[in-house]
Amino acid sequence: TRGPLIETSHLNHLIQYHKPDLRVVHAAFPSSQTVEHKKEEFLKRRITRAQFLSLNDIIDSHSPGDFELPDIETFTQQMKKIDVGINDFVVLYDDNYIGPARTWWTLKYFNIKNVYVLNGGYLKWLEEGLPLEEGEPHKVWHRDNSNYAFKENPCLLYTSPSPRDRQKSRMPSSA
Repeated sequence: TRGPLIETSHLNHLIQYHKPDLRVVHAAFPSSQTVEHKKEEFLKRRITRAQFLSLNDIIDSHSPGDFELPDIETFTQQMKKIDVGINDFVVLYDDNYIGPARTWWTLKYFNIKNVYVLNGGYLKWLEEGLPLEEGEPHKVWHRDNSNYAFKENPCLLYTSPSPRDRQKSRMPSSA
């Protein structure tokens, strides 16, 4: 079984040969840069076939905790916007690992099986001089709703060991 990383050369090969179920996603983590700034940079140059997704789009913004999971309806809506379906081959990248790693876990939680993080990220892609594109991303072609039949996997949630806190948190489990 394959690990969570994919090499730049492998992704480049999949792009060149137009793998139909390939979805490349710039999984932006809004750190010191705002989401708007990251989106501007994305529009200037990005990995070919990439769509933009902010980590803020796939968290529960009403939760008191940091970066908790969204409900399944919100998640589905965001995946439809970037045309990521349950059976797609998804590659996540950014200029750091926080956004892609957290997005990887979130997609796994909603039972997307083929999710990978680009080893070395966007910076390695640039260093190797691999293909880029600019401007608005290509139009996303939405498929029928069965492609977005996501299910939650509660085994990936953290359960507090404290009896008074014994509730499911919508945060990653270390297991």
